[in-house]
Amino acid sequence: FDRTLKAAARLSPHLGRPFVWAMRRVIRNADSFSDVVGDPKDGDLADPRLGETGRIMLSDFREGVRQGSRAVATDYAVLGSEWDFDLADVSVPTRVFHGSDDDHVPLTAGKHLASKVPDARLTVIDGADHFRPVIEHVQDIYGWVVGDETGAWPRRRRRSRNDRITEDDASTEGARDQGTGKVTTVDD
Repeated sequence: FDRTLKAAARLSPHLGRPFVWAMRRVIRNADSFSDVVGDPKDGDLADPRLGETGRIMLSDFREGVRQGSRAVATDYAVLGSEWDFDLADVSVPTRVFHGSDDDHVPLTAGKHLASKVPDARLTVIDGADHFRPVIEHVQDIYGWVVGDETGAWPRRRRRSRNDRITEDDASTEGARDQGTGKVTTVDD
C-alpha cells in the first residue's frame, strides 16, 4: 500500500488523495492501532507491552488525517520524491534504527540513508517489522537522542544486570542478542 501511494503521490499529490481518504476511514473507525496496520506478522503490535504506545500511535494516526487527506498525500509525495538537500551535508550525529523485516520501508532505504549521511550508524533489529524499534527499543533510541552516545547530556544511570540491556551493550558495535532477535549496529 505504501509503495503504491508513494508512486501515485510522486506523480501528483492529488493522485494519492483517494488512497489516503480510504486509509482515513479505516483510522477513524479503528478501535486499536492493529486495526489500522493489520495483523503484524512478527507479533510486534500484538505484543501486550504495546498498551499505551499503541493508543498514542493510533491517536497520532487519527490526528494526521483528522482534517482530510491532503497533508498525508503531500507527505507521501515528498517521501517518494527527491529531497531538496544533500544527505552528505548533514553534520549532526545520526543513527538509523530499522527492522530487518520492515514491510513499510525497505531495509535498503535505511542502508542508503546511513551510507549517505557522514558518520551515521545503522542499527538493524533482526526479525522486527516497522514498529518494533519504537515499541521495544524506545529507551535505547531516546537514550541515544538525549546524549548517551552523542555526548549532549550526561549519561544516565547504568542499568543493572537484571535489566535487558546494559549501557555498554546499547553502545557496542556488532551483533548482540536481546531476547527478541539480533541487533546489529553497523558503522560505515
